[in-house]
Amino acid sequence: MNQRPEEPETSHELLSRVRRDSADGWRRFVEIYSPLVLFWARRGGLQETDAQDVTQNVFRSVMRAVSRYQRRKESTFRAWLWTISRNEIRGWYRAHKKEPIARGGSENRFDHVPDWIDSEEMPDEPSVRAELIQRAAQAVRSDFQNHTWQCFWRSVVNGESPSEIASDLGMSANAARQAKFRVIARLRDYVELE
Repeated sequence: MNQRPEEPETSHELLSRVRRDSADGWRRFVEIYSPLVLFWARRGGLQETDAQDVTQNVFRSVMRAVSRYQRRKESTFRAWLWTISRNEIRGWYRAHKKEPIARGGSENRFDHVPDWIDSEEMPDEPSVRAELIQRAAQAVRSDFQNHTWQCFWRSVVNGESPSEIASDLGMSANAARQAKFRVIARLRDYVELE
């Protein structure tokens, strides 16, 4: 029986796959991060179709710049992605600044660029963060054997104790804890890309 290795695919590995233009790497990357970028664009006051256009532009910019990305101690990958997203949102407003907000209106769209767009601090929303984590979980689920995933899910989601899980799965409580933490470590890699 050919089993998958349970070595975590680190954020560096995912970025490496994206840099090599791996279709699977890009698919995983976009699955995980598009809800976050869409959230930022919507929060920036863009309508749904405009937010989706900006999101596509963000991923094009990431494609062009990811080879130059280097993680710094004081910053995260999400902060870098936020900077790109913020610049794309600003660019959208600049490109559409002459358009009125509503038919017959005298106010231009550029008059309504939110002030927070100039902030270095990323806007965050718990529901968006939860969706980001859920998408990361879907992306890494197939990388783990069923019993490992059960240890994680039953502990984190269902709140069961390691000894309960271990008893049901025929393993030690310590092995159940370690399995849970392997999944958590992988999720951290995907969600933070640090």
